[in-house]
Amino acid sequence: MLDDGVSSGWAVTIGVLAGAAWGLINGLIIVAAKINPIIVTLGSNFVGVGVLYVLQKQAAVPTASGLRRWGQDYLFGLPNIWWPMLILIVVVGVLLPRTRIGRRTIAVGGNPVAAKARGICLRRTRLAVFTFSGACGGIAAVLFAASTPQFVPTDSSTFLLPVIAAVIVAGISLSGGRGSLLTLLLSVGLLSTVPTALVFFGLSSNWQIVFQGLILIVAVSIDGRSQKKAK
Repeated sequence: MLDDGVSSGWAVTIGVLAGAAWGLINGLIIVAAKINPIIVTLGSNFVGVGVLYVLQKQAAVPTASGLRRWGQDYLFGLPNIWWPMLILIVVVGVLLPRTRIGRRTIAVGGNPVAAKARGICLRRTRLAVFTFSGACGGIAAVLFAASTPQFVPTDSSTFLLPVIAAVIVAGISLSGGRGSLLTLLLSVGLLSTVPTALVFFGLSSNWQIVFQGLILIVAVSIDGRSQKKAK
């Protein structure tokens, strides 16, 4: 869009809407076919990467664009791209247990049968959640593009394992209905120290994915055990 002369504001809006549309497609598949959400989202990720390779194997935000300049700047000593992440997590984390749609989301994730008995529309809530999640993915993609000189579709795969690990380490249940986005912020901060810790102990950065995998295994085991105790 920026290469074609579209303004940064419109380009960002289109990027976020593209993410929301992708999330809506995921939601429609999950609701209609009743397939495990993790399987659908992982599968659609591979489809998306393949489509992007067909359309455009490599891309870059023009250096003269306002988005690129903003992505390289700092505010209060921290990168500009850090602040939208913080605002999004804090706002959603605060509103989730305090708003009607937030409480419905938690109810549908925790106990769909009970939520349906209370008159909550499961399909509508799930579609709204997946659409919003897709929009968040669009925001993340725009921030990544704004701060990266050049990128290819497979760059997203480097974030897949850390994201899943951060979510589980934060205590967010894979079965739904439990977790705190504010705790997730601390989890992301903890896992981001892994590369620095490896350098401190004199280990190669190639060990990073090994430790992330081990953390993921331990976190999933703890989550599974807690679910058994809850039952």
